[in-house]
Amino acid sequence: MYLDIRIVLACLLGLLTLWLAYQTFRKPVEPPSYRSVAIVVLGDIGRSPRMMYHAESFASHDFNTYIIAYKGTSTPSRFLEASFINKS
Repeated sequence: MYLDIRIVLACLLGLLTLWLAYQTFRKPVEPPSYRSVAIVVLGDIGRSPRMMYHAESFASHDFNTYIIAYKGTSTPSRFLEASFINKS
Protein backbone atom coordinates (compact mmCIF):
# COMPACT_ATOMS: atom_id res chain seq x y z
CA MET A 1 0.00 0.00 0.00
CA TYR A 2 2.79 2.41 0.76
CA LEU A 3 4.80 3.83 -2.11
CA ASP A 4 8.49 3.32 -2.02
CA ILE A 5 10.35 6.60 -1.45
CA ARG A 6 12.55 5.89 -4.49
CA ILE A 7 9.49 5.77 -6.77
CA VAL A 8 8.19 9.06 -5.38
CA LEU A 9 11.59 10.75 -5.77
CA ALA A 10 11.95 9.40 -9.33
CA CYS A 11 8.54 10.82 -10.27
CA LEU A 12 9.36 14.19 -8.74
CA LEU A 13 12.72 14.26 -10.52
CA GLY A 14 10.99 13.43 -13.84
CA LEU A 15 8.43 16.21 -13.36
CA LEU A 16 11.17 18.68 -12.45
CA THR A 17 13.12 17.70 -15.57
CA LEU A 18 10.07 18.19 -17.80
CA TRP A 19 9.33 21.58 -16.24
CA LEU A 20 12.93 22.76 -16.68
CA ALA A 21 12.96 21.61 -20.31
CA TYR A 22 9.69 23.47 -20.94
CA GLN A 23 11.00 26.66 -19.32
CA THR A 24 14.24 26.46 -21.31
CA PHE A 25 12.86 25.83 -24.79
CA ARG A 26 9.57 27.72 -24.87
CA LYS A 27 9.25 30.88 -26.92
CA PRO A 28 8.87 34.05 -24.89
CA VAL A 29 5.49 35.65 -25.51
CA GLU A 30 5.10 39.39 -25.42
CA PRO A 31 2.02 40.26 -23.38
CA PRO A 32 -0.54 42.41 -25.18
CA SER A 33 -0.49 46.10 -24.42
CA TYR A 34 -3.39 47.85 -22.74
CA ARG A 35 -4.33 49.36 -26.08
CA SER A 36 -4.80 46.20 -28.08
CA VAL A 37 -7.69 44.80 -30.06
CA ALA A 38 -8.36 41.44 -31.69
CA ILE A 39 -10.58 41.39 -34.76
CA VAL A 40 -12.17 38.02 -35.47
CA VAL A 41 -13.45 37.47 -39.01
CA LEU A 42 -15.75 34.47 -39.40
CA GLY A 43 -14.67 33.91 -42.96
CA ASP A 44 -12.17 34.95 -45.59
CA ILE A 45 -10.22 38.14 -44.79
CA GLY A 46 -9.88 38.89 -48.51
CA ARG A 47 -13.67 39.15 -48.80
CA SER A 48 -14.03 41.39 -45.74
CA PRO A 49 -13.15 44.95 -46.73
CA ARG A 50 -15.07 46.30 -43.74
CA MET A 51 -12.94 44.28 -41.33
CA MET A 52 -9.77 45.41 -43.11
CA TYR A 53 -10.97 49.00 -42.73
CA HIS A 54 -11.65 48.45 -39.02
CA ALA A 55 -8.15 47.02 -38.55
CA GLU A 56 -6.57 49.98 -40.32
CA SER A 57 -8.69 52.38 -38.27
CA PHE A 58 -7.67 50.84 -34.94
CA ALA A 59 -4.03 50.81 -36.02
CA SER A 60 -4.17 54.49 -36.97
CA HIS A 61 -5.25 55.20 -33.38
CA ASP A 62 -2.15 53.36 -32.03
CA PHE A 63 -3.89 50.13 -31.10
CA ASN A 64 -1.89 46.90 -31.23
CA THR A 65 -4.11 45.07 -33.75
CA TYR A 66 -4.48 41.29 -34.09
CA ILE A 67 -6.52 39.77 -36.90
CA ILE A 68 -7.90 36.26 -36.67
CA ALA A 69 -9.35 35.05 -39.98
CA TYR A 70 -9.16 32.52 -42.75
CA LYS A 71 -6.75 33.24 -45.57
CA GLY A 72 -8.55 32.39 -48.77
CA THR A 73 -8.82 34.79 -51.68
CA SER A 74 -6.07 37.24 -52.43
CA THR A 75 -5.75 39.97 -49.83
CA PRO A 76 -4.43 43.38 -50.91
CA SER A 77 -0.66 43.48 -50.56
CA ARG A 78 -0.77 46.86 -48.79
CA PHE A 79 -2.81 45.18 -46.08
CA LEU A 80 -0.54 42.11 -45.75
CA GLU A 81 2.63 44.22 -45.60
CA ALA A 82 1.24 46.72 -43.10
CA SER A 83 3.21 47.02 -39.90
CA PHE A 84 0.15 46.91 -37.67
CA ILE A 85 -0.80 43.34 -38.58
CA ASN A 86 0.46 40.76 -36.13
CA LYS A 87 0.92 37.51 -38.02
CA SER A 88 1.25 34.17 -36.32
